Amino acid sequence: QTHQTELARRDAERRFADVRQLANRLVFRYHDQIVNLPGSLPVREAMLADAVSYLDGLAQEVGDDHALALELADAYQRVAVLQGEIFSPGQERIADAEANLDKALALLPQALGVGKDAPPPTLASLNSAADMWMGKSTLAGRRGRMNDALQALRSSRSYVVQARERAPNDLQVMS
Repeated sequence: QTHQTELARRDAERRFADVRQLANRLVFRYHDQIVNLPGSLPVREAMLADAVSYLDGLAQEVGDDHALALELADAYQRVAVLQGEIFSPGQERIADAEANLDKALALLPQALGVGKDAPPPTLASLNSAADMWMGKSTLAGRRGRMNDALQALRSSRSYVVQARERAPNDLQVMS
């Protein structure tokens, strides 16, 4: 009984990982391939809306899974980047981008294992956190909220400092 339960759990985890991979491909790989096609804006917007719906559902299931929390945070950030692009025809949706970036930032404490019995954050996850806060600063600045932009820059810098402490010889960071 226990062996079958373990096999069923592993099978469910594998299927779950397959679905996550498929969703990432559909949204991010195919979005980039159709971005320059005339008339693709409605399809791209629908893809991103579906991605957000999917991510919101996964976020309800994150539990204590630090890796999933980081993966979700990164995915929300990628959606935010696509929504907030100023060079993509008709796609600039700053409020939507900021809302999804806020979802990414809300997952950071869990993703980085803050206050939990988790391994310390990796250099890659610290860099990812810094990028998210930098994105928040950019979006806040574009919306004219300079105090929010400055605070987000400070948050970004704190992750850069942590990354520098983790690997001082690998990073060139202004102090």
